[in-house]
Amino acid sequence: MRKALLWFGMLSKRLFKKGTYLCLLMLIPLLVVGFAAGAKEESGMVRILLVQEDPQDAFSTQIVEELMGSSEMILFAHTSEAEAINQIKAGKADAAWIIPGELQTQLAAVFLGQGQDCPPIRVIEQSESALLHLTHEKLSSTVYKYWAEEMYLQYLQSLAPEAATISRQELTTFYHSSTVSGTLFEYTDIYGNARSESSSYLVTPLRGILAVLVVLCSVVSGIYYRKDTQRGLFSTVSFRHRPFIDLGYQFTSVFYMAFAVLIALIAAGLTGPWWAEAMLFFLGCFGCTLFGTVFSGLTGGRYITAALLPVLLVLMLAICPVFYHLPQLRYFQFLFPATYYITGAHHYAYIGYYLLYDIILAVLWLLIKYKKQYR
Repeated sequence: MRKALLWFGMLSKRLFKKGTYLCLLMLIPLLVVGFAAGAKEESGMVRILLVQEDPQDAFSTQIVEELMGSSEMILFAHTSEAEAINQIKAGKADAAWIIPGELQTQLAAVFLGQGQDCPPIRVIEQSESALLHLTHEKLSSTVYKYWAEEMYLQYLQSLAPEAATISRQELTTFYHSSTVSGTLFEYTDIYGNARSESSSYLVTPLRGILAVLVVLCSVVSGIYYRKDTQRGLFSTVSFRHRPFIDLGYQFTSVFYMAFAVLIALIAAGLTGPWWAEAMLFFLGCFGCTLFGTVFSGLTGGRYITAALLPVLLVLMLAICPVFYHLPQLRYFQFLFPATYYITGAHHYAYIGYYLLYDIILAVLWLLIKYKKQYR
């Protein structure tokens, strides 16, 4: 044990003298700070311009004000119709929603079947896309909230003519006093634990990106080991024990990187239960270490491994559930340790899968080790 700790200390000292490793390590706080700063800025996957033809119309003003602060995924901005069209033509905005004056009257006309040929709200879009189709639901739900009030008033007047003697303000007051308090939806994970809806969507991919970074660190440390071996750094170590030096070399680099990732996730508030994070940390250290050694062993020389690094990065970002989850790629996701680290924080069965994954990698590492030893 004392000898193992001595080797760990020497390999640590060796690693911290490498500039590229320090750069990878520094990427972790930089990513956290960058994502946190980006989450505080105005951002959205779609930019929509709101045009109010009559700014004095209180009814349309209510709708515009609600839309302006209603969504984090959609970036709303208030402008004129001419400016909105210019920005759409220039590609600076995705769509414009033009809300007319006297909207309340026009909605009532639609309800009475008198405005079917002239829809009151116009939507101008730069192109057709799935995201813009989703924004239609946002517009519909927001306008319907106010349209329902108008339908309520029209229905009362048609059902009971004597309601016409009651002022609109009194009927509206009664309508709003009948609203249901509380929330309609409860968000939980598959185990019934409450899910937080407060974190920005810009921060959520951070866990996956950091997990990918740890995997890359393992592969890079494999390149370091091969380079140091060619320089004769481990010439005094018997050939029989060199695979264990390789394993220890990569474990040392992965340990520091994984520990830095854990601290970063705690600071960003993206951790799961402490026991799950602790198990994922240790399983991740061994899993990424074994993945790096197996990957290096299968690819051959360090130049080939270095050339495949960009390919590996693209594959993990595309296949692993970093930004999105694609069920059709589920079985390919199991090839990379980042998948288990990302999913295991909220789906605890993946902790068991991670252990099985580590065992399979350990068997592959032993096969590669003995093949090299007896060839």
